[in-house]
Amino acid sequence: MRTVFIILLSTLFVTKALSQSISDAGFRSLSHAQQEDTASTCIQRYMQSGVPSSELVRSIHIIKDVYRSQVSASETELPSTVVLGKYRQLGDIYSLNGFVNIDSGLYFYDRALKVAQDLKYSRDIVLIQIFRSSLLNQNPKTLPEAMSSLLSAVKIAESQNDEYIQALLYSSIGCLMGDTYDTTSLTAYYCLKGAYLFYKLKQMNEFNLSVLAYISSLNNVYSQYNMPSVLRRADSLSTALRHFDASINFLPGAEFYVNAGYLALNKRDTAALIRYADSAEMVNEQGLQIFSLHKRAILIKLFSLHYDKKYEDFVKLLHSSLIAQDTMLSGSDQLSLYDITGKTFAALHQYDSAYHYTQRYNELRDSLQFDAYKAKLYVITTQYNLNQKQVEIDQLERADKEHTIIMLIVSISLLAVILLSFIYMRIRSAKLQEKIHALHHSTRHQIIELQEKARIAKDEERKRLGLELHDDLAATLAALKYKTELMVMNSNDPVQKKQLHDIAERLNRAYDITRGKSHEWYKPSAFDVVDASFPARVNSILQETLPNTYQTEITIDDYSLQNILLQHKIYLLLIIQECVTNILKHAKAHKVEILLYGDNENVILSINDDGKGMDTKNINRSGIGLKSIQQFVREMLGAFNISSKPGEGTCINIIIPSGDSFL
Repeated sequence: MRTVFIILLSTLFVTKALSQSISDAGFRSLSHAQQEDTASTCIQRYMQSGVPSSELVRSIHIIKDVYRSQVSASETELPSTVVLGKYRQLGDIYSLNGFVNIDSGLYFYDRALKVAQDLKYSRDIVLIQIFRSSLLNQNPKTLPEAMSSLLSAVKIAESQNDEYIQALLYSSIGCLMGDTYDTTSLTAYYCLKGAYLFYKLKQMNEFNLSVLAYISSLNNVYSQYNMPSVLRRADSLSTALRHFDASINFLPGAEFYVNAGYLALNKRDTAALIRYADSAEMVNEQGLQIFSLHKRAILIKLFSLHYDKKYEDFVKLLHSSLIAQDTMLSGSDQLSLYDITGKTFAALHQYDSAYHYTQRYNELRDSLQFDAYKAKLYVITTQYNLNQKQVEIDQLERADKEHTIIMLIVSISLLAVILLSFIYMRIRSAKLQEKIHALHHSTRHQIIELQEKARIAKDEERKRLGLELHDDLAATLAALKYKTELMVMNSNDPVQKKQLHDIAERLNRAYDITRGKSHEWYKPSAFDVVDASFPARVNSILQETLPNTYQTEITIDDYSLQNILLQHKIYLLLIIQECVTNILKHAKAHKVEILLYGDNENVILSINDDGKGMDTKNINRSGIGLKSIQQFVREMLGAFNISSKPGEGTCINIIIPSGDSFL
């Protein structure tokens, strides 16, 4: 009876039909609601099939595997209601014949129960407790837990207005008690309480199942052939039935008496058979043929008449009921009827009829034996075919897994090759960029150095020319001027004296010009040509590198550069070039300030921008540009510092020793 109730419960929420089989991809493509409907239908079909088809078995496997992957990989991403449905149906699958795994089933039912409790879904809580108890009931050690699980749901069910769920729970409790405990009164109470609610809801199929659940619990008494216990249970059943509507009182009692009489018939207990035959006869009197109980009632009455040696009454009832021509009797009932009828006609010395029924008895017996053999052969053949199908399914799944593994290995290998190629190209590109950058630095260094050397050579040449002009030409002009002045003083000729005076004045002007130019060439003015070239070069770097939209401010202390080595000046220009390039590439600034000044011992270069700034903890100190700056500063025996914050711009400070302190 437990299996009957599981089938009943599993069909409560089925709304869609299912094709013969489903595919993994097709099932995964469905929405979660469609997956739940499909799984419910598939589980129902499996439970209702005596021998499920291989396609149906495969469908159950697909549902199980897909659900397990979904709830294990994406549980936190799925809605709780979806997770609840998948957990519950996984528990249902692990309750099916061929898939039974009590531990797995209980695991998923427990997870479903927790989700339902979190959502406060009372209906789902009760249903899950019923399903869960069906698994616990399969292990004798967990029977108390199964009963406790059901009883704990009673209060929840009774707090709801859902009488259908209440009826299911009551019937399940009664079924479990009837199968596992000798508690006749409680079994009757819960079974018939469920039956009453089913009858009230006009759910007659469920009503009959609830009543039969109690009657089936009497089988252990029948099998023990304990007739006093049968009578006591019959009395308790009648007492319980009196609490319900009179229109449903008769059926359980009638079926009980028919079953008791049939048991007595099988046990060949003549006294008990005669006792229950009269009670069973009321089935015919009440007109309950729709329940097919009158067939057995007539059969019981015929046997009681035979054992009571009322052969004439036997023949009358046989002909009036037409039971001998009834093809709806079971094979065993027909066999018993032909046997007792043949014996009855033999007792009446009607040997033709006796021979006729005896012959039918022998034919039916042989036919039943042959049918039993065919049925057994069919079961064996079906089981063999099912096993072969399962082997084929296993082979296909194994081949599919091997194919998947091979494709995975190939894909991973291909990705590894692509990744290694990408890394190699990046490394190669980085090295190439580093070489290009180094070559660019070297070229700029050489250009600046050559320009500085050319400028210095030009300056030295100018000094040399100034010195020669001062020492040679100026001295000669001075001597000529002196002699001319003497000649003016010694001349008495006014005309000659005037001419000599004019010559002397011209020589004097030439001397002053020569002397001034020699001093200008040899000793530069305050605007030092050498040092004035450094600000010009800085300004040229900014104009060539930055667009016109940038605001620039250059402040350079000329005096601080007087003692700086030529090579160090070149390094400072290269550092400024690198910093300005980085500002253009990364800073997104609008203003650049360059400040160079000296103190007693050091020369300080500060480069500022108003760009986006950066986190100094995340600076890539392995970059080519930064490494170049660090190398230049290191060769000048200086110090290098970067200060910046996101959104507040960047300041680079470089401190190098001046010429005096360096020496």
